[in-house]
Amino acid sequence: MRGRGLIFIPLLAIFLVIGIAFSASALVFDDYDNTWHKVKFKIKAVCEDQGDLALSSVSEKDNAWIYIEDFEVAPNGFLVTQDEDGVWQAKAITLNVIGGTADDMLLELDAPVSVIDDSPGDEVTVTVNALQVRLKGKENKDAELKSSKLTGVSGQATLDLGVGPDFVCNSSLAVSGKYKKNGPPDDVTDDTGLPPAP
Repeated sequence: MRGRGLIFIPLLAIFLVIGIAFSASALVFDDYDNTWHKVKFKIKAVCEDQGDLALSSVSEKDNAWIYIEDFEVAPNGFLVTQDEDGVWQAKAITLNVIGGTADDMLLELDAPVSVIDDSPGDEVTVTVNALQVRLKGKENKDAELKSSKLTGVSGQATLDLGVGPDFVCNSSLAVSGKYKKNGPPDDVTDDTGLPPAP
């Protein structure tokens, strides 16, 4: 009897491993093609007036969208932001996959991207110099992207507040977001020329 019990335990372990393998998520990078992700940016900057060496702080929060077009073609997406006048603008970006799988990946911004708000009397330029984010996805029963969670790992930006070359602002950058199946409002894609969400 004892011998049969010893055989049963390895067989049970094998069936459990097979069951887990078949039930595991199997997203592929193509599942992110033509998807919209709503994101929140938080900026905490320390600004220095190099004329009198005075320091000040600037904190800003803003909503934006990241449109992922195709991970295999650079640039593979767009950062879509809104200025103070309500006009949407799209900036081409390249997000390189530097680790993980399609279910759980680490992305890195390939090159700095500048977002300009040239509203009259309020000209501000935010340049994202470095950004790493973690993107975790889940699939639905049809093996398609169901949901995602985007979390900033590290980020650094500089701000030009239009005060002059002696006023320099360096900032940390926090990012969070998620996949939106219905995508952004129509006015986003109307203003930017990007395709509407499916």
